Parts: sequence; C-alpha cells; structure tokens
Amino acid sequence: MIAASANLPSLQVGAPRVRTVRDGTVPPNLATPGSVITIDPRSLDLLLPLLDRNTLFRHHWGYRPILETQPDAPSQRALARKEAWERMLVRELEPELQQLWRDARREGWLRPSAAYGIFPVQADGDELVVYDPVAFLAGARGHSLPMRARFSFPRQPDDGSPRNKGRLCLADYFRPMESGEYDTAGFQVVTAGAIASQTATELQQADQYDRGFKVHGLAATVAESMAEFIQQRIRVEMGVPPGQGLRYSWGYLACPNIADQVKVLDLLPRANTELGISLTSGYQFDPDQTTAALVVHHADAIYFAVLGGDANTNELAD
Repeated sequence: MIAASANLPSLQVGAPRVRTVRDGTVPPNLATPGSVITIDPRSLDLLLPLLDRNTLFRHHWGYRPILETQPDAPSQRALARKEAWERMLVRELEPELQQLWRDARREGWLRPSAAYGIFPVQADGDELVVYDPVAFLAGARGHSLPMRARFSFPRQPDDGSPRNKGRLCLADYFRPMESGEYDTAGFQVVTAGAIASQTATELQQADQYDRGFKVHGLAATVAESMAEFIQQRIRVEMGVPPGQGLRYSWGYLACPNIADQVKVLDLLPRANTELGISLTSGYQFDPDQTTAALVVHHADAIYFAVLGGDANTNELAD
C-alpha cells in the first residue's frame, strides 16, 4: 500500500469524466441486504493462511535481520541479510506467532467479525451512486429505485506526469449512469474485535509491554486477513473469478476522504448494532483494529495514487 500527503485541492474533483478503462464484464444483477460474519476463536485457523507475515513481523513487530558481521560487497550484504532474516523466521518469529495464535484461540481475545453487502451502483461522472439493495431485489429500477449513498472520488490530474497518465478515478471501474445498466459494488467493514484492544492495553498496564505490543500488532494483521477473507466471499457471491478485482480502503490515495466511512456504516448498520463498530469525531474506527473497504470487481482494477506533480510522497511498500 502507499501512504502519502497530497495537495487535495489540486486533485480536480468533479472534473469531466474521462473513461480510462475498458468496460468489464458485469456480474449478474444481484444485491444483498447485508450479512454479518464472526469467526469463532476455535475457527481462527481459517485466517492463518491469509496472514501477511511480512507486515506483521517487520511493520507491526518491528523486527529486522541481525548481521553478526558486515560483508564488504553490497551483493554479499544483501545475501547475508536475506539469510539472517530466514534464520530469524524459522528460529524465532514463526514459533512466536504460532504460540501467540494458540493463546488467542484458547483465551479468546481475537474475535474477527465483519459486516458486508453487495449493492447496485452506477457511476455518475466521478461519483459512485449506491442504490437500495432491497428495493433492487424487489424489481425497482430508474426513479423508483431509492439512492442510499453517493461517493465522490478524486481523479488523477492531467499534469503530463507518467504517474498520472491514466487519469484514473475509482468511478471509472463501474458502469456509467448513461448506459442505463446497473453494476454492483461490495462494501465491507471488518474488525479484530474490541477484546483484542482491551487485552493489549491490560497487558501493557501490567508491565507486559512486549506481549501487549505483539498482541496489538497481531490484531491489526488479523483485521487485514479478515478483510481479504470477506473480499474472497464477495467475489464468490458476485460470481467473478478468484483473484479478480481489488478492495480500496478510505484514507489511501485513490479514496482519501475518511469522512466517507460514515456513509459506509450507514450502508452497513449491522456493523454498529451487532458488532459495536463506531467512528470517532475524527472519523477513526473504534475498535482501532477495524477497516472499511470498497470492493471493485473490475478485471482491470489497479492500485493508484491521485497526486499532483508537485505532491510530496512517502511511499511505503508492504
């Protein structure tokens, strides 16, 4: 993923729509009123294959390979770091993860849950119009189909830079309103559960800082694993091939406006009423190991940044 700071007023929000991607095969006209899934601690192993160990070990836990000696040649140093990292994975990190995973299953402090739904949508310029799925399933179309939300997405500026040559906007991945056809989009909110945050805090208050730090990092990684698990489920329900499409979370550079997460919770009210997920006044999720995403089914979907040529970037590769 990419994190960056950008001069948002220069992003040409609302610029004339430029169709920059080919029309994709639209899944069957389907919708769901919304579902909620909770992974029982005894079933946590469903998520273990989806766990991003590199992000967990390097980013959340902060581990780096340790070299006993520094070879002179750059190529030798790179090889030495690789070998040291592989030894650390086998001898220390993977065993520690497996033990923490067993503890989570036994003690129940990881309870990943999700609310998700598949909604009828159309693109209106640089905006995505989301309609009511219940009315759609009942046969409502056109003016009789109630609108549930409208998301405005920024478009890459026409500044001549190679980075922005596609002039991409997330709305481009959906059928336009003028086509008269309806498309579908998935929305999801996932969390590792409030008990994970509580457990991490209690451990730190008991001076078990290292374990509390690692519990917090594992919970954050599990939330991302749950997001991938739900995205796969949405793919199946949409009827698109495995691996097709991407999910985009608010706060990243294709959809930077985190205030739009209010609309996501409005679309998926069971996230609040059944899972206890809410937003702070600064539009941060509570519990903090929670993430929301738009699931795009288009085969050409890519991750991209919406930045002007003079934007300051700080790219972080996961």
